[in-house]
Amino acid sequence: MNLDASGEHATVHAQEVQALVAELTRLRARMSPAYPATPPPDNASLSADECRFAVGVDTGGECRFWIRHAGLGWISCFMPVDAMLPLADLFRHATSNAPSEAAFFAFDGSGRSRIASR
Repeated sequence: MNLDASGEHATVHAQEVQALVAELTRLRARMSPAYPATPPPDNASLSADECRFAVGVDTGGECRFWIRHAGLGWISCFMPVDAMLPLADLFRHATSNAPSEAAFFAFDGSGRSRIASR
């Protein structure tokens, strides 16, 4: 990618852009206001087609959940195994023949999780 700023030209490569994005996300995490605790309305978040994800479980009872965004790369979160069970239920609900209502999985980091209507 070529950048032009104040008459200066630079070529940056994928790894340099990735490092810049990572640093910007660390800075944003310390800024106010914080991101809301619940998901934003449709079309108000970054989205990605062809979602890829992975889950790992360690012997200490924690899961690591990764999701891949084409522009941001792999993003991971740690959560207790118990929080994964409602998430599995949500996937089953979302893939049933005729879900009766829209739902989403919420895990607030305190050990509480829930499936809620939208």
